Amino acid sequence: MDEIKKIALVIPSLHAGGMERVMSELLNEFSKDKTLEIHLILYGITREIFYSVPENVTIHKPSFEFKNKYRLFYTLKTLIFLRRQIIKIAPKSILSFGERWNSFVLIACWGLKYPIYVSDRCQPNKSLGKLHNWLRNKLYPKAKGVIAQTEKGKAIFEKMYKHTNIQVIGNPIRQITSEKKIDKEKIVLTVGRLINTKHHDELIRLFVEINDPNWKLIIVGDDALKQKNRSKLERLIKELRAEDKVF
Repeated sequence: MDEIKKIALVIPSLHAGGMERVMSELLNEFSKDKTLEIHLILYGITREIFYSVPENVTIHKPSFEFKNKYRLFYTLKTLIFLRRQIIKIAPKSILSFGERWNSFVLIACWGLKYPIYVSDRCQPNKSLGKLHNWLRNKLYPKAKGVIAQTEKGKAIFEKMYKHTNIQVIGNPIRQITSEKKIDKEKIVLTVGRLINTKHHDELIRLFVEINDPNWKLIIVGDDALKQKNRSKLERLIKELRAEDKVF
């Protein structure tokens, strides 16, 4: 009989997002392997679960509510929770997701024997602010491995962190089949938070400039990071007189 291996997947939450979707796909694939005992640790402020989680995955969440008013206290409390939970599970390996959160996991597990692999899906050389940049520079080299999304990302990480184990694993893609014939419209669809780094304004301008009357641009998303871009994009659409082609 094969030895059962415990693995811990660590992420702030499973809300509706790209990084979280990747974690959801991994959970579903890992759950099919009968030699794995899978533990999902959610430790963020909301710990929301949007995507479905297989029944054979054990979910761990803090029992306390994170109160932003006492941010430092609850951050330390979350660090202790995460460390204790990892020790209790005693996993064969740990996979952490989130460019701003990976450092948090590495700090929580400081001095423990469990190998930690960090997956960083953002633009590798993007500045996360002085504190987070400093933490990544100091802590990523301590990880067992770093997972980049592209070969270009790997090359940048290798210059930044001098790590000897940086590997490329692209986003997983699920095969979706349908026997029904679907009448398709000519639509450019983009799905994502309405934040500055997504450059929806540039996309709208380019689409309007192309000016193909047979195509529509549909943007699915809403405000995030307190940037309030939805109203700005709606004004831009009106200024460009594109209400009949951009939605």
